[in-house]
Amino acid sequence: FASSWTAFYVARGLTAPIKALAEGADRIAKGELGYQVETLAEDELELLITAFNQMSGTLEQNAAELNERRKYIETVLQSLPTGVISVDSDNRVSTINPAARSMLRLEDRDHAGSPLSELLGDIDLLVFERLISRAKRIGHASEQTKLNIETAKDGSLGDSALSVAFTA
Repeated sequence: FASSWTAFYVARGLTAPIKALAEGADRIAKGELGYQVETLAEDELELLITAFNQMSGTLEQNAAELNERRKYIETVLQSLPTGVISVDSDNRVSTINPAARSMLRLEDRDHAGSPLSELLGDIDLLVFERLISRAKRIGHASEQTKLNIETAKDGSLGDSALSVAFTA
């Protein structure tokens, strides 16, 4: 009986902290970055739980810092007088600031996820794609050109051209 009870006690002392760590990892994976494991453990398991709690605290701090930086960058981007459009690898708009919307004479709506082909005409899109191709080959590229802006209500091109500098 004593050896069975001792085995049960030792096993419980090992499995409870491991189960708590597994639950903690699951909660962190679900986005609860600051989750702390609160369980009694000894020896190496105590070190593991302490390291886990430090890691989760660091994750929470880093997430908060990244969120603050993202807000700051968004604020700067929104107030820049220079038009900025960022696109993903599929040439879909990730962000577009008010200055770029104004320059391209776009309605004030969220263009995130829109293909760049909806914002630029065929000729301008070709210039952009050539620039992106060059940037992929050599790491960066810049080009100064003129964009043909739609000026008529029917979407036809007018005499308006906008001098721009593309950087990729």
